[in-house]
Amino acid sequence: MTDRDPLAAYRTEVLILLVGSNPLPNYVAAMLLSKPGGRIYLLHTTHTADIAKRLARRLNDDLDIQPEQCEIDASDSSKIAAITEDLLELSLLPAGTQIGLNYTGGTKVMAVIVYDTIQDKYPEGCFSYLDARSLKMAVSRDGGPPQFIPVGDAVQPKLLDLLALHDYRLLKRDSSLRSTPHLPELCQVIAAIHKEKDSFAEWRSWLQAWDKDHSPLPDLNKYSRLRPFMDALAGMVTISGDPTTDEQAVAALIRPDDDKKRLGSCVKFFNGEWLEEYTLVALIQADQEHQLGLGEQAIALNLKRRNECDFEIDVMALRGYQLFVISCIATEDRAKAKEHLFEAYVRARQIGGDEARIGLVCCVEKPGMLQQEVAQVWDAQGKIRVFGRADLLKLPEKFRLWFRDANNKEST
Repeated sequence: MTDRDPLAAYRTEVLILLVGSNPLPNYVAAMLLSKPGGRIYLLHTTHTADIAKRLARRLNDDLDIQPEQCEIDASDSSKIAAITEDLLELSLLPAGTQIGLNYTGGTKVMAVIVYDTIQDKYPEGCFSYLDARSLKMAVSRDGGPPQFIPVGDAVQPKLLDLLALHDYRLLKRDSSLRSTPHLPELCQVIAAIHKEKDSFAEWRSWLQAWDKDHSPLPDLNKYSRLRPFMDALAGMVTISGDPTTDEQAVAALIRPDDDKKRLGSCVKFFNGEWLEEYTLVALIQADQEHQLGLGEQAIALNLKRRNECDFEIDVMALRGYQLFVISCIATEDRAKAKEHLFEAYVRARQIGGDEARIGLVCCVEKPGMLQQEVAQVWDAQGKIRVFGRADLLKLPEKFRLWFRDANNKEST
């Protein structure tokens, strides 16, 4: 074992993985603990057979190893032991060959029985467990005490590969991930407007009056606090004073793919999509300025899984194999913000497991109180972070602190 590769001594020619509902820990364990050209066995139940199949495809692509799948009982200890013994007989290799077991997934009964069976036949084997809280691999061999080795940055899957492990795919209208923000300068101006309570109120009033006013663009005689927004638009398009011409020019800027150039098609952008773009800008800036170590980042992911309704994730990023999901809603309503956060929390954990961290960017006045409330109710201390109105213009720095403390359970 070397300082540069602390897991070298724990890699084995035969690696057995217990497949649970989340394949990500299995993927990480296989990438870190399997020797080139070795064997990988995926022990799964009837309910996790499809998960094992997807995992096997991914590992075959990334390791050039075709894992073998083996169905095992979820709770019958005698059946579990018998199947494990049969598997070990099939896996016999020359003397000195080591067998490894990663028992992060599977049921508790599976973990205990498989562990004990392997230890009885191969007491010199390697045993490992991936700790979701600390992002450390607990490893032991030859019956020795476990060593806890940080592995959070050791594996960097692609976002699309991570989604595919969970059987998620982009909807057909999305051909690829988007990682470049749209109109960052304009979104910065809108963020500054939302940062102040009075100008935020004027912005909402303007949007609510769209069906009543002849021209959807704000009349500065009525909405004087929106002048920075109109000035920003004037710097990007030709504002002539003709409502029809102006609306078409702005629509072409906001929605360049809309051939009809209707300002009505921009309502979703003005209502809150701008905040997603602004959040991505802040995330990129924080990564560049503070070396957060982020991998892929993406915005506005429309996802679908078989027999389920499609859904959207606002902003997503990977640091190592740890997933960060940021939900964005331009509201000061705590109930709406909480609902938005809950959906993101559920989706993020479905994709990223217990390691996932979830942020909410919104316009509530006291984000710390909302964060504390939901963390206690959902038993999610350290897993969520809420950013409010006062944080909008300081998001890059706020993100830096969040990523620094993301795996500190007591962080607030």
